[in-house]
Amino acid sequence: MQYAIKTFLQSFSRYSKAMTSPEHKENHTIPLRLILFTLVLIFFLTYNWNRRWLYYYGSKIKGPYAWPIIGSTYLFIGGYKDSYKILTNLIDSQPPIFKLWMGIKLVILTTQPTHAEVILKTCFNRLGTTKHMEELFQTGLFTSPADIWRRRRRIINKSFNTNILNAYVDIFDKRARHLMQHFEEKCDGNYIDVLEAFISCSLGTACETLFDVDSSLITGQDQYIANINRMAEILLIRASSIWLHPNFIWKYSSLRQELTTINRENFNFLRQIIQMKKMDSAFCKNTYRGSGGKGKLFLNNLLSVEAESAKLSETDVLDEMHTILCAGTETIALTVGLLLSMMGLYPTIQKTIQEELDSIFGSSERNVTVEDVNKMYCLERVIKETMRLFPAAPFIRRAVDKDIKLDSHVLPKESEVYISVMSLHRRPDLWKDPLVFDPDRFLSESEASRPAYSYLPFSSGTKNCIGFKYAMLSMKTTLAVFFKHYEIQSSKHKSIEELDFRVNIVAYPKGGCRVKLKKREKKCF
Repeated sequence: MQYAIKTFLQSFSRYSKAMTSPEHKENHTIPLRLILFTLVLIFFLTYNWNRRWLYYYGSKIKGPYAWPIIGSTYLFIGGYKDSYKILTNLIDSQPPIFKLWMGIKLVILTTQPTHAEVILKTCFNRLGTTKHMEELFQTGLFTSPADIWRRRRRIINKSFNTNILNAYVDIFDKRARHLMQHFEEKCDGNYIDVLEAFISCSLGTACETLFDVDSSLITGQDQYIANINRMAEILLIRASSIWLHPNFIWKYSSLRQELTTINRENFNFLRQIIQMKKMDSAFCKNTYRGSGGKGKLFLNNLLSVEAESAKLSETDVLDEMHTILCAGTETIALTVGLLLSMMGLYPTIQKTIQEELDSIFGSSERNVTVEDVNKMYCLERVIKETMRLFPAAPFIRRAVDKDIKLDSHVLPKESEVYISVMSLHRRPDLWKDPLVFDPDRFLSESEASRPAYSYLPFSSGTKNCIGFKYAMLSMKTTLAVFFKHYEIQSSKHKSIEELDFRVNIVAYPKGGCRVKLKKREKKCF
C-alpha cells in the first residue's frame, strides 16, 4: 500500500508538469477530477487495509446482517425509547457471543461468564465504548482512560474504607426516617410511584455522607435530577442515530447545544457545594489536614488533594463529584424501588424480612446500627436477588486495546465489547427458573456452586464499582427502616416478565415502581 501511494505521487508529479504545457491547459478540468477520485480511492483503500484484521476476525463471529456504511444500526433507527427491548430481544435470538456493526464500529456482545472474566481482567479502558458518555460524566472514574483512572482510584479509595462507611449508617437511618414521614400520607389505597421519592432521598443522602454538607441548604436538587435524566436521553438519541455520530455534525446540532446548557447548570449546582465547603472556616482549618478522620470523606479528600498538590484540578474534583452522584443516586434508588415492587408479588418473602427485623429490633424505636445491618442476612439475599434480575447497569462496556482470544473467537484490537449483565443473570444453565424471585440462590452453598463471574451487579476485577459497599449499607439501612414501618400490599406489575425498561444512565423501569403501601400495625416512630 505504501508503495502504491509513493508510485502515485511520483506519477502525479510528472503529470502536473505535463499539465503546465500550453497544449494541455484548456483540458485540465477532467484530469483534475480523475486525480480527486484517485485520491479518495487511495484513502479508502488505505483506511480499510489498516482495519483488515478487524474485518477478518469480525467475519468469524456471527451476528445480524450489516448494511454497508450503516452496519446493523438499522435495527435501532427511530426506536431509541425501545432500544433496551430491541437489544435484549436481539441478544436472546443470537448465540452467546455475537457481533454488531454499529456504523464502522465493531461491537461484540457476550453472555458467557468465562468471557466476562477474561474481558474484565484484560480490558481496562472504557474510553472507546463510552466516548459519547464523556459528555455526561466528563473524565470521572466511569469514563477516564486507564492511566487517569488508576491515579484517581488510589486517591478515592481511602474515602470508601470500612470505618468511614460504617460511620454513615446514622445518616442513612436519619434520611430514611425522614422519607417514612413522607410516605405517611400515601397509605390511601392507591398505587404510588416510590421511585421518585427514593431518588430524591438518595441524592440528599449522598450530599450529607460523601460531600459532608447539610442537604437542606443545597438548592436545585430536583433540577439536577431532571437534568441528568434529560442528558442521558439526549445521549441515547445520539447513540441510536448514526447521522449524529460524526463530531462535525453533532457539534452543530440543537441537541448538543441543549446538552452544553444542561452541563453548565449541573456544574453550577456542584460548585455551590464546593463553595459551601470552602466558606466553612472549620473545614478550611481542619479538614485539609485530615483531623478527626473527616479529611478522608469523599469531597473533603478531593479538595484536600487539590489544595495540597497538583494531582487534581477543580475540574477534576467536579468531574468526580458528578460521576459519583450520577452513578450512585439512581442505582441505589432503583434497586430499592424494584425490590419493593417484588414484595408486592412475593408477600411470603416480605413477611420473612419483617420477621428478621422484628427479631433484631423487637418493638424498639432505636436507630439502625452497623451491628444490626450485619445481622440482616435475609434482607441482604433479597437485595442480591433483586440485583440479579434487575442489574442497574445492564451492560459492562470495554474497549479492546489488543487482540484477545475467547475460546474459538478473537476480539480484534479497536473493537468494543459488551457484557450483557442482565442476560448473564438470567441464563437457565446458571440460574434454575431464572424468572422466579428466589433469594435462597444466595445462600452460601448455592453461591459456591456457581461459576465465577456469573453474577456481576457491581462489575468485578480491578475496575469494579468503588461504591458497592456504600450501596449495600445504604440499601439495607433504608429498607430496614421501611419494613419496620410499612409493608407492600400489592404491586402494579403482576409479573417479572411484565416489567419493561428504558436505558437512562441505568435501566429505568417504564412507569416507575408503582405499589400500594400499608402501615404496619406496630408503629415504631
